[in-house]
Amino acid sequence: DEKSKQRLIERFKSIIPEDFEILAHHMTINLGEIDPKYEKFLEWNVRLSVDDFAMDDKVIAVGVSGFQSDNAKPHITLAVNKEIGGKPAMSNKLTDWKKLKRPLLITGKVTEVEFK
Repeated sequence: DEKSKQRLIERFKSIIPEDFEILAHHMTINLGEIDPKYEKFLEWNVRLSVDDFAMDDKVIAVGVSGFQSDNAKPHITLAVNKEIGGKPAMSNKLTDWKKLKRPLLITGKVTEVEFK
């Protein structure tokens, strides 16, 4: 949700370079049409814990727990550097995850979104 997005940006703004575009709008549960195993959760409000973060020169992501995801590492892409070819999917390749001293609790709603 928007309040959680703003809290997330505020918490990590000191590590986001100026040339990065801020995203911070979703956690992917699965790609494509919603997997039937997740349909029963549509429109549920969920709480997630932001537990760690990782970054490289193209992408910054935060690791989250609290809801299922088909991704090996559930995460929210925080920001990308599109000027040098950064893409949100690159978050899936990050490996150097740094644990937060204090997790950040955020909320959102399970929805099906069509990205183009």
